[in-house]
This record gives sequence, structure tokens and C-alpha cells, in this order.
Amino acid sequence: MKTLNLATALVLFSGPAFGADRCRLYEHTENQTSAVIQERGPIRRQTITENNGAKRCRVDFMVKIGPNWHPAGYEHKFGSNIGFNEGCAIAAHEAEREIMASVGKQQVKHASRMICDDDPDRHALQNANPGTVVSVSQLKPHPDFPKNFRHNGTECRWFLEPNWTGQDIRQWQGVACQVQDGKWVVVDRF
Repeated sequence: MKTLNLATALVLFSGPAFGADRCRLYEHTENQTSAVIQERGPIRRQTITENNGAKRCRVDFMVKIGPNWHPAGYEHKFGSNIGFNEGCAIAAHEAEREIMASVGKQQVKHASRMICDDDPDRHALQNANPGTVVSVSQLKPHPDFPKNFRHNGTECRWFLEPNWTGQDIRQWQGVACQVQDGKWVVVDRF
């Protein structure tokens, strides 16, 4: 549990340093149980069909884990499209899973990975007036003109630039042309 608290503290500490839109936190938690069921006693099952067509199956049985026997039980509710055998098999599986979790040794593994992008060129354009040098990753392709074209021997492309005006969103469109390796210049915006 200390790992989880440390990861939470890391997110709170790192957030302001990089900006919320520049970091992504990926977490994975895995719970493993080391119990092994060596034997199962006879399964007692009770099946019930309710007035609305739903079904229930209650299973109870004993399982041997290590040198000791333990009671296992579970009630599974299911729809009319599943038969009693399948519904009771699900109940038996869940009963085994629950008893292994309560009797066996548990190991919780938690991993977190934060990926931050501190490259300002990788973010969306803000007021890209003609003459602004940008990277191609900043250009949002224009849906009506998605393909690049050539103008005066230079590779060019249409782009869109959404912009907040203070009261509404304005959708600018423009043309940018490649001027050097990976760099483009905005040649028109309207």
C-alpha cells in the first residue's frame, strides 16, 4: 500500500512541474494468490427460478488447501438464456476463487509509469500567423484537404487551428509549407 501512496504523491508533485496536459500516468495492479486446492468435497447445489425468469444457483462444498479443509460457497444469479449447469459451474468457480483469496497468501504487485512530454513543439498551435515556424506534428490536418500538395516545388499542406476568442471557438484554416528537415512555416491563415 505504501507504493500506491508514493505513486499518488509523485503525481501530485510532478503535475505542476510539467503541466497536466503533458504527463500521463499508467498504472497496473495485480493481485496473486498462492493457494492451491488439492481436493474438493461433493458439491451441494440449490437452484431457484424466480417469477421474472431469472435463475439462481447456490453451491456449497469443502475444499482442502494445505493440510486443512475449508467451507466454500457462492450464489450466482443469471438470466434465462443460461442453463443451470453453466450457472452452477460459474458459482463453483467463484466459490473457489473467494476461498483461495481468503485462505491463501496474497501478493499485490503495483507498477506505475509516468510519461511526460516537455517538448513545446509537440503541442497544438496557438495563433500561428504567417511566418510562424512549426513542426509537422503541430499541424492538425484539414478534413476537406488531407493530402499534401506541392507549391513552387515545396511540400505544403492544409491545416485547421481551433482558437478560443473569449466567448466562442473560432476554427482557423491555413496552409503551411516545409522549409527544412521537420520544420514548416505557416504561409497563410484565414
